[in-house]
Amino acid sequence: MFYITLIDHSLERFLKGNYEGINRKFSTDDVFIYKDIYKDISNEYLRETFILIHASINPLLSFLNEKNIGNKNYNAEPSRRLSDLIDKIRILFARLKDTSLAFKINDHYEDIMNQCREFISYSGGSAIPVEFPRINLVEYDPIFTMMNKTDVIRFQKSDAFETLFKGEGSYANVYKFHDTHYNETFALKRAKKNLSPKEIVRFKNEYLELSKLDSPYIVRVYNYNDQNNEYTMEYVKDTLAKYMRANNTKLSIKDRLSIINQIFKAFKYIHSKELLHRDISHSNILIKTHDDGTTIVKVSDFGLVKTNDSTLTDPDSSIKGSLNDNHLRVVGFDKYEIKHEIYALIQVINFVLTGNTKGGLYNKDKNVHDFLLRGCSANIEERFGSVEEMESEFIKVRRKLL
Repeated sequence: MFYITLIDHSLERFLKGNYEGINRKFSTDDVFIYKDIYKDISNEYLRETFILIHASINPLLSFLNEKNIGNKNYNAEPSRRLSDLIDKIRILFARLKDTSLAFKINDHYEDIMNQCREFISYSGGSAIPVEFPRINLVEYDPIFTMMNKTDVIRFQKSDAFETLFKGEGSYANVYKFHDTHYNETFALKRAKKNLSPKEIVRFKNEYLELSKLDSPYIVRVYNYNDQNNEYTMEYVKDTLAKYMRANNTKLSIKDRLSIINQIFKAFKYIHSKELLHRDISHSNILIKTHDDGTTIVKVSDFGLVKTNDSTLTDPDSSIKGSLNDNHLRVVGFDKYEIKHEIYALIQVINFVLTGNTKGGLYNKDKNVHDFLLRGCSANIEERFGSVEEMESEFIKVRRKLL
């Protein structure tokens, strides 16, 4: 056991640590140019953070302009620095968006940062797209402006809560703690100390992607501590594996179909955001049970999530994800696509129907059996092309189960 301090209860501590982390990496003598621009920001650490980011990002964008009209190859070190700085801005924005210190980003800069995320590579140089526009640098006006919020003061000092170890994965350890103010239990996910810089980027990216999602079927995240590389999140007691072990003999077919229906909804939403989970398993799908007996599916563990602009998967990356298709060993994990996601989802659906991790496909109804066979066909072209198609076909065949 050990104790942590909740960042939610000490915004000042977060801002201080965030500023110090950025200052260590992006310290520059040019900050004096931007000091007057942000003089009206009342919080000292946020004011100094805005000044430092503005002073750091403009030279990087200026150099990007030069390379854009030159050989269109943005060098490796500026690529890494710009990528890191954009991530810092995203984390700060996500952390403050529901507080009295919420801020807006200059529309042009926000658009440029979004476009940069589509081609900036963290390792090696970055090829600038032909259509990438010239950046209009903002030198004499703020690129960050405060939104109007009202402070609700809960505490005069931060609270410390006892944490209990709950488990571990490849990248992180998971703990739980009970917040006595909210009378609510939360989870804490902390990156392991031996992670490589690339793995830390992946861990941060998991939080950033989750923070943008809003669905009852996706586990919620609340804040990121950049100093400790950890974040707090919604606590859900049971994994699908644990839930099925405890309840398999008691579950009716309606109960099982309800879980499957929620899984469809979860992954339709995930895919609508142009994300692929890539680590679907009986442990990464959680089941939250309420006092009235209602069970809600919660998808978690987005550490391997693949976005359209992902640069984190190398062609020779080892295959991860306990339910993933062996076909990936031939084509490479970087070639993961929707039909590989379908394969893993079929394994989950079969598990919900049977409660069996080692047996064959559900065989009590031929139509359902054929549905499952198609979804995990050795011929990838025969599989469903989307979760919508998969759900539509399942609705047709499940009628006989009711």
